[in-house]
Amino acid sequence: MSLMEMFRDKTYRLQGVWRAAIIGAAVIGPVALLLATVLQPWFEPEWMFMDVLTAARQAETCCHATFGFVSQIGLFLWISAASFALFAALILHLLGAGRGLAGFMLYGGLLSAGLAMDDAFLLHESILPGFGIPQNLVLALYGFLGLVYAVVFRRLILRTDPLLPGAAGMAVGASLAIDVFIGIQTPAIAILEDAFKFMGIALWAAFQLNAGAGLVMATVKANRPDNRS
Repeated sequence: MSLMEMFRDKTYRLQGVWRAAIIGAAVIGPVALLLATVLQPWFEPEWMFMDVLTAARQAETCCHATFGFVSQIGLFLWISAASFALFAALILHLLGAGRGLAGFMLYGGLLSAGLAMDDAFLLHESILPGFGIPQNLVLALYGFLGLVYAVVFRRLILRTDPLLPGAAGMAVGASLAIDVFIGIQTPAIAILEDAFKFMGIALWAAFQLNAGAGLVMATVKANRPDNRS
């Protein structure tokens, strides 16, 4: 069986306990973390959700180690997503899987890395507007890049785990909609915006891990001598 035949047969999708573990971790873990952050009685949840620098500027008393707690974990997840995807792209390239599969993971990795940079350095919120580039224009660019990803790689997305990127897109979209159309009017709205964003990042990281692992496993399997007959 050739490599492309295996891809048409969809045998590269992770199955069983591994797929369940990835999806479960991407849903249960973030929800538990968000609920614990909101419900714990010791620290102000608003500052724990915000970016560290923003919380430090807005809090009456600066500073505390819990500032930016959720935001920092979200940054770790962006970096994890980029690492999963870029490493998978490299392995797929070395295994001779073809430009399409390696390019799929490469695009996802570079997009994740770019969004991690934005989160880490507040590019769309502070840096780029300081150079005269409107925040909404930067957000529109990210949306366009996400749309390009969805259109160009739609077949591969559908053959991996389409629910994960779909749910991630809806969660991040809800966060952006709150930011653009409602604005941060109260601490509750700020927490809701950041909670949607955090869930979206977690689901996106899970998708990159699931897709990368599935494609690498399928490529290794297809390259075995007994599968090339």
